[in-house]
Amino acid sequence: EEYVFKPFHCIPHLIELLHAISKSHLSQITHSALEDYNYHIARAKDYIEAHYMNPITLDDLATHLGLNKSYLCTIFKKSTKHSFCHYTNKIRIEESKKLLKSNASLSITDIALAVGFSSSSYFNTIFKKLEGTTPLDYRKEILKTEYN
Repeated sequence: EEYVFKPFHCIPHLIELLHAISKSHLSQITHSALEDYNYHIARAKDYIEAHYMNPITLDDLATHLGLNKSYLCTIFKKSTKHSFCHYTNKIRIEESKKLLKSNASLSITDIALAVGFSSSSYFNTIFKKLEGTTPLDYRKEILKTEYN
């Protein structure tokens, strides 16, 4: 009542302006968070691919990246659609397939240890789960197709 001029007609424009400002600010924050997210995931994948032959834990990776373990676990799963453990095992199995193809003199146990598995039985289990066959049968099939 003290104000002579009350610009009620300006309120919808002010609300529209506030929405535009908040959307712009939110977009900048989201874009920045997405860049950080992609950067961390790329570094995580690089680390796993460089160290798959060693025992790697989620704690090791989180420490290396300087991230909270729970946060890393969440963003890793969102990005790769796999858990850290599953992704690491996939990398190890892919590397083991290369060794099974190229080095017939290496035993299955030697290959399992070379790609970071702690035992040949766990290696066999994971290999069969991901590839549908055992490492030995995989090697036999590769050798059979090379000779035919």
